[in-house]
Amino acid sequence: MGQLVYDPLQDIEGAVVGRATYFNGCARIYVQPKMIGNKEIKAFWVDEKQVEPKNTFFGKKKIVKEPDPPQRTSGGPAPANSRR
Repeated sequence: MGQLVYDPLQDIEGAVVGRATYFNGCARIYVQPKMIGNKEIKAFWVDEKQVEPKNTFFGKKKIVKEPDPPQRTSGGPAPANSRR
């Protein structure tokens, strides 16, 4: 939270103020853009893999992206051979 990121598709730079991870593994972040003059720009949701980190901490870029969650296997919550 609070990290400065750049969205190359919209050409907007802003701070991360929220993050959501969905059941299907999709991760999106909520970006609050900087004010340009007196013009207020509304915050927006963007795919986490779409943005680039901008600010640096101790000479290294802070990583925004997290590893994808492990894929689930089909077949229900318990294996069939565990029934008695």
